[in-house]
Amino acid sequence: MRALRPYLVFTIVFIVSRVGFYAAGLRFSTEHVGEMMHFLPPSLLQDDLARSLLYMHSQPPLMSVFMGLTMKLFPGHYEFAFASVFALIGLGFGWIQMALFERLRFPARIGLAVACAYALLPQTVVFEHYFFFTHILAFLMLASALLLARALERPTGPRWLSFFLLIAVIVNFKSAFHLIWMVLLGVAAFVCLPRVKHRTVAVALALPLLLGGAWYAKNLVMFGHFQSSSWMGFALAFKSYRGIPVSERRRRAQRGELAPVTAANIYGGVDEYARALGVDLARDRTDVPLLEMKRKASGQHNFHHRIYIEANQAIAAEAWRLIRSDPGPYLEDVRKSLRYFGKPATDYRPVNTPYRQIQRYCDAVNTLLHDRWGGYGLCLWTLMMLSCMVFMVPRLIAFARAPRSQSVEDLVYIYMALTALYVYVLLIFLDSGETHRQRMVVDPFIVTCFALDLRRLWRRRARRRAPAQTSDSAPEPSPT
Repeated sequence: MRALRPYLVFTIVFIVSRVGFYAAGLRFSTEHVGEMMHFLPPSLLQDDLARSLLYMHSQPPLMSVFMGLTMKLFPGHYEFAFASVFALIGLGFGWIQMALFERLRFPARIGLAVACAYALLPQTVVFEHYFFFTHILAFLMLASALLLARALERPTGPRWLSFFLLIAVIVNFKSAFHLIWMVLLGVAAFVCLPRVKHRTVAVALALPLLLGGAWYAKNLVMFGHFQSSSWMGFALAFKSYRGIPVSERRRRAQRGELAPVTAANIYGGVDEYARALGVDLARDRTDVPLLEMKRKASGQHNFHHRIYIEANQAIAAEAWRLIRSDPGPYLEDVRKSLRYFGKPATDYRPVNTPYRQIQRYCDAVNTLLHDRWGGYGLCLWTLMMLSCMVFMVPRLIAFARAPRSQSVEDLVYIYMALTALYVYVLLIFLDSGETHRQRMVVDPFIVTCFALDLRRLWRRRARRRAPAQTSDSAPEPSPT
């Protein structure tokens, strides 16, 4: 019963805090469910889910599966269902955080304190009340660290299977986590475990790898690209030619200096891209509503239309050409992406509704964590990220020298730090203007790594003081 006491305390803190935020006016927001480009049109999620998933080329499938099933099960109350699931995820997030700290041999009170503090962060509260990928993905990432710690403590088949199955879920949830990332994790498991456990890992990895690669194989067969998303071109367009006005791009495209696809607005409509590419939409018409619908019921463009497959391929090819020939605009955008890293995730524009409902609270806490100190651009959150990257280096060196003699704590640290670095590199070099939001999915890793760093520094300091204390407390020799 004593072991469950921290979980009970956190549950009480969580419920009381959410009741308080509700009393302050905070409500769950689903205002962009019908508008956000990432989501399938709600009408298709409710009435044509299976076929839409089969022909979806733009995103991995699991978020759409979750949305579609929820809308089918609760057709008139899906907003309440989404809010309930997100609240349960928030509660489970704290439980998993405490369980992970327990596995990493922290006292229960430390895990409880960290879980309570994280649950009260403005970004946690705001994204828990806004329907989007971020909150769910952060939960899945933290759960993966816990499952990895369990598998490393006792490397049985079921434990490794549960870890790799969750990795397959993440791969099929967000395109940033590529199938290659999953393969590299499997290779790392082989490296850090003794040979006698290699067969266990291989068997445990087989089914998750098949599940993780199925979406890629489907896209390769149906659409000709071995990716979970066809939207890479959009990201590269923002990195390369967004700064050139559309009117100038059109003139340069007419002169042959730019590819015809650049004449369209980056997030232009179906007809605009069809004109730019010279595509006759009537010629290859299909009977799949998802691939033919030009606009959603909300009036927003349907970026799941088939034209965006060809458009993104053309955009990506031209963007890479521009980056190679004139890297200046790209490097300037990379610099801007770096600046976004220290910003609060609540600055992400679409979450304005829940943010404004508790704006005073958000601004007070964010000023401490994210605003500049002394004009140098550093803040507490940035310092934590830098600490993680710096202290990862000696652990990686030790791992390279003796991979099978590392502790569970060090191996979990390396997993979390390298995954955070992987996400950072993708965001800095391939994303524009959303690094502060997308960073959130690995923020729990940064907090955990920072706690491990502080513990290591504290133990090192204690060891240095121990000899001096021993000599000071030693009895004086007898004069006789």
